[in-house]
Amino acid sequence: MKQIVWACFVILFALPARADDTPPAYRPGVGDLMTSLVQPRHIKLWIARRQGNWTYAEYERKNLAEMLTKVGKNTPVYRKLDLPGLIESSTGDQLTRLEAAIKTKDTKAFDSAYADLTNGCNTCHQATGQTPSHIKVPTSLNGPFIDQDFVPQP
Repeated sequence: MKQIVWACFVILFALPARADDTPPAYRPGVGDLMTSLVQPRHIKLWIARRQGNWTYAEYERKNLAEMLTKVGKNTPVYRKLDLPGLIESSTGDQLTRLEAAIKTKDTKAFDSAYADLTNGCNTCHQATGQTPSHIKVPTSLNGPFIDQDFVPQP
């Protein structure tokens, strides 16, 4: 089932642009982009660290930073908020700290920066009114959304 979902995302984002520059009928929203492009990288970054694969951790850190930037470019204003600025203020420092921790293979610094990154995601969600979407540091390698807590938050 997971393979089918990911195949649909790949097909959707691999479709060629129209020659006449007419916007596509479907433009992914912030939630679509976060779920399809950002959340998997957040998870894979954590898994790479748990597996001691620092090269892959850096690869996913870069991808995560790039996808966050693309979300902001895709939707520069969200609910009257400067989304690129909000994303940067919520995640920029943490991504820089993750880069340093990965470079030195410092698991303690990585874990701290990753927890702060996760909190930064939730800060952004709160600022944009997305309080039902609560991201957490994964605790298991099982399941497709191991970094999301579906229990209602106070």
